[in-house]
Amino acid sequence: MNKSLHQIIDKRIMPFFMRYLEEICDKKDELVIDGNKVFDDVFVPGTIVLLYGQILVNTDSKSVEYENLTEKLRTIISFAAEKELKTWGILFFLSGLNLLNSNNLLLKVADEQTLEKLKCKLDWRSFVNPEDLSMPKMATNYYGVALRISKLRELLGWEKEVYSIRLYEKLKEHIETFSGEYGYMDETSGEGRFDHYTMDIPEEMSSVFAMAEKEIPENIRKMVINAQEIILHLADDKGYGFSYGRSIGAHGDLVVASTLTDIALEGKISKDLMEEYYAYVVDAIDKYLNFWILERTNLISCWDEGRRTDRYRHKGRILEVNIGLMKKIYQMYLNWNKLGYSDKDPLPGYESKLLNSLKPFSFFQFAADEYCRGLAIIRDSGHVFSLPIINGGTPYYCRTPYLPVPNEPLVLETSPETEHPHLVPRLLLEDGKSLMPISYMKNIITHENGKKNIITYEQDELCLLGGKEPQKYHGIKSKTTFEFSPGTIERTDVFYSSTPVDIKEILLEFGTFSEEPQFTGDILKFGKGDIYEYQVIGLESCRIEAVENMEDFKTTHGSLKNNIIFKIENVKIDKEFRIKWILKYK
Repeated sequence: MNKSLHQIIDKRIMPFFMRYLEEICDKKDELVIDGNKVFDDVFVPGTIVLLYGQILVNTDSKSVEYENLTEKLRTIISFAAEKELKTWGILFFLSGLNLLNSNNLLLKVADEQTLEKLKCKLDWRSFVNPEDLSMPKMATNYYGVALRISKLRELLGWEKEVYSIRLYEKLKEHIETFSGEYGYMDETSGEGRFDHYTMDIPEEMSSVFAMAEKEIPENIRKMVINAQEIILHLADDKGYGFSYGRSIGAHGDLVVASTLTDIALEGKISKDLMEEYYAYVVDAIDKYLNFWILERTNLISCWDEGRRTDRYRHKGRILEVNIGLMKKIYQMYLNWNKLGYSDKDPLPGYESKLLNSLKPFSFFQFAADEYCRGLAIIRDSGHVFSLPIINGGTPYYCRTPYLPVPNEPLVLETSPETEHPHLVPRLLLEDGKSLMPISYMKNIITHENGKKNIITYEQDELCLLGGKEPQKYHGIKSKTTFEFSPGTIERTDVFYSSTPVDIKEILLEFGTFSEEPQFTGDILKFGKGDIYEYQVIGLESCRIEAVENMEDFKTTHGSLKNNIIFKIENVKIDKEFRIKWILKYK
């Protein structure tokens, strides 16, 4: 690829920023994008203050553009100060103000009256009880948000350090209580949810200490290094990234490039490795923009052409999502510029050199106490599969994107906020209860056998479905085995019980991008797609549903084409009942 990061920013990112700078200042509350009133979003005011503050700081102060930006940013801050603001929106707004203040620009773009109003408005106390630091109905990562807000208020002279110390101690207590000896962030209070936020939160927390010019605590430093190692192993030749859980898709696909940039910025890698990382980042960003930008709107789209997100990132956030993601790319550019690389064309072949250096199989242990949690990453012939063996926790434990199955964008991918028995059997009892072998994994064991990598785990209890949180069902036990060999994935579930249990129905679904399904004997073959063969052993009847563009079968990257449903009725589980599936891919 013969283009520098600077060229990508200059031709594709900056025109977007300048276009919306004009539109925001001209239309304000009347700005509508693809049918959405964008300032109904509580995050967007802070996002635009941070973005255009960052651009101003990095613009030549003697240029015409600088004067125009200064005037426009004054308009934006005055307007944004009147809007409703929450959590991340508060953090973004404060980050922008602090950046401007540290560059002696704040009083040029905001008057004292506006700043006094913002001092009252931009406060972590709007979502954290200042007395006991409780935070009802919010995920743990919001303590990190509150901590950063408090630290920014300190730097602006708006509050004393005592508050950020209290918030840090609260977060530290959670980390030490629930993240265990392995150094990974459980986003819940010990339920075992290790996902995209497990990778994000440590870096966000370390930035608080860097911003305050304080030493990063050792436990947070360890978590950052652990997260970086996982993300490095997700690198692929398609520019994808984190592929399971929530807040993935367009957000997950920037994770690898962003992390490699952070590692490079630390200045602890060789020049040769720096070249590899830079080549990968430029290639990944170029592919990212080509895939995610919709020609009709010239915007990143997470909601069209068969794509779907979780409700948190609904289409009403279209401007904030676009600016936030484009800003992340712009930040990578600024960091590579500091390293003296942004104007360089990547050296040919360096991105593939990085990929070829990564191991074909890696397992990362998240926890091993009452229950075991971990992540396997399998690399084979250009494919990178992520197998999370975790508990999604309340309320995500039975959501399809948290199931213990391999994931890869546009190959093995599931729809956000759905509850399909995708490649994991669901058992329906005679009394109407539904069970799955999820949430309560123990004794995870991995080993190699020639070119085959094998993972096994056991469950003394199955998970009873239907409630907001997982519940144990003690009548049936299970053992699950995955076998990964070149071009093939196999999963075997063995269910057994000391006393016979009557099962009304067992259901197994497989949503796939592959097309033209046709049975040859008991093997289902596909005429098009990466998955070309699928076989299920232990279940009887099969139904194939065409599901393209049905809401429940849209993934973050595009719509599935077919849903394959195997089932068996009226089964008695006593000593042993076995279900196996085999997938073959190109």
